[in-house]
Amino acid sequence: MNNRISNATEILILVFLTITFVQSGIDKILDWKGNIGWLKEHFSKTFMGKMVEINVAIILVIETVAGILAILGIYQLIVNDN
Repeated sequence: MNNRISNATEILILVFLTITFVQSGIDKILDWKGNIGWLKEHFSKTFMGKMVEINVAIILVIETVAGILAILGIYQLIVNDN
């Protein structure tokens, strides 16, 4: 219990990051076509217009990994106090 109180700030920041990254990743998975369509239109007149799908896939992987690592960080802080 004491380690939760002493690490409360870090745990709250990690909870916020977990919610942010996991929610964003889930949104990209559930509405893939909508996200791709909007981004292709948004970047249509730039050099990035043809790279939207691969960039969104890369961002999805990074967000998912970041969310998982934030969850592991919370676990480490609560269980191992480090």
